[in-house]
Amino acid sequence: MSNTGSNDDTFSLYFDGACRGNPGRGGYGGIIKTVNEPQSTVLTYNGAIDYCTNNYSEYTALLNGLKNALFYKIQSINVYGDSQLVIKQMNGDYKINSENLKPLYDECKELANQFEKITFNYIPRKQNKTADELANQGLDSCNIWH
Repeated sequence: MSNTGSNDDTFSLYFDGACRGNPGRGGYGGIIKTVNEPQSTVLTYNGAIDYCTNNYSEYTALLNGLKNALFYKIQSINVYGDSQLVIKQMNGDYKINSENLKPLYDECKELANQFEKITFNYIPRKQNKTADELANQGLDSCNIWH
């Protein structure tokens, strides 16, 4: 990836989680794009979770996206997700009531504090199709375990 260390560069992170069974097998995925060239994909990622809830998979997707962004020295990022729970918790509008989600939330907040600028934005599912596809690909990779 080139030119990611510049403070003038703002990126967009779209994340999504998927779960079959809730709880059940899960997957997560995301995409990082440049803001100046929205069609320009910088990075995609996904993976599988053997057993989780849908909210757990959403947080896992966000966590991995933040880790990837920091790895590539991105300092300014707008985060988009279709999970109202995750977005509202990250913005401080909802409390964390689930002991299962608290460690993921804490780690996401810790990572978020490492960015110079970060925003968390709710978007409708239809605007999050690529991240949804990546999450489902991650979920489908669970089949190798069963």
